[in-house]
Amino acid sequence: MQNQTLTVAIGNHRFEIEHQTMMGNLNEFWDCGNAYRTQKGLPPKLLANWLRSADTAEYVAAVERELFDSNSVIITELESNPNMVDTITKTSPLFKTRRGRYGGTWAHLYVLIDAAAYLDPDFKVQVYKTFIEGKLLQRRDEGGENFKAINIAIDAFLPGRDGKDNKWLFINLANLIADKFGLPSAEKGVNRWNGATLHQTEARSKIEETLTIMLRTGLVRDWEHLKELVEML
Repeated sequence: MQNQTLTVAIGNHRFEIEHQTMMGNLNEFWDCGNAYRTQKGLPPKLLANWLRSADTAEYVAAVERELFDSNSVIITELESNPNMVDTITKTSPLFKTRRGRYGGTWAHLYVLIDAAAYLDPDFKVQVYKTFIEGKLLQRRDEGGENFKAINIAIDAFLPGRDGKDNKWLFINLANLIADKFGLPSAEKGVNRWNGATLHQTEARSKIEETLTIMLRTGLVRDWEHLKELVEML
């Protein structure tokens, strides 16, 4: 599966995260957390202070051991290098610095969750709900698998389409479902569902699952009927 960049909404704020690598834009994420503090009349916290923290360095090293089964060099440099920002962001595979449209410092989701805990308790709760309780990235995977399943069902069970090139049907069906939720048109090569909410993602999966069952059981008469069913569900 292509590694897509998703737009994740937490409260009224958004940040970018890659689907497969679980790397998110730390700068945007930090702004989200500070927005929660500002709403409460609290002063913002500095990203540099958190990156320089010994607690952060120890946590990053622990995550590295867990994910990569390797010892981190961060702890060994902690005492000799007071500039932990450079040590962490340039040394740890849990961080990446990028340029261009999605530029800035990116960090692994495990690191983002730790940052949320440091920033604000209400922000932390919303992050937990989005990624742990809501299983956002998992549901995006499920959505992709459901779309593959319905495409296979179209090829095999949609009357009049057996053995034909149905790629245009797949595309049109995807757009019909996205239109149903009022998702904006995307740039070429960008998935329209990147900025979808958790509720929209869940509803999409249910629609695709239902349509697949209808196709497999012979309840769909033709393409025009399939389009009608999308509107009805």
